[in-house]
Amino acid sequence: MSEALIKDLEERVSTLRKEVASLSREIRKIESQIEQKKRALALCNALLAYERGRPIPATVFPSQAAAGGAPPARARVGNAVLEVLKEAGGTPLTIKQMLERLEAKGVPLRSKSPYRSVHMALKPLIRRGLVEKLSRSEYRAVE
Repeated sequence: MSEALIKDLEERVSTLRKEVASLSREIRKIESQIEQKKRALALCNALLAYERGRPIPATVFPSQAAAGGAPPARARVGNAVLEVLKEAGGTPLTIKQMLERLEAKGVPLRSKSPYRSVHMALKPLIRRGLVEKLSRSEYRAVE
């Protein structure tokens, strides 16, 4: 083959490689946008579930979804606390009583401060009107 033909083919290969690189960058950019939109949609669904008093979907937080689909610790504890209070059937419970029932169920709490875990999980439940604070230490589920 002549040198001119070889040079022409090398230039074509070079431009094609550049085009492929450019297209693959665009594809990665579009895939990234799709992932962002999926996460935004999942967060919107979580907010809707949260407003309706339902458990927060496990797939909202990608790191937890990758680790087996568990929701974040506070949401997990909050859902378990609400369940314990509903099982009490309107009977007021103290945080200590809730802790005992949660431990009996095997709900993982912070080892350093399980009392604080329950206390922090109660806050959003009270704000959403799912739990009523009767006194400084007594809570009950709103029926």
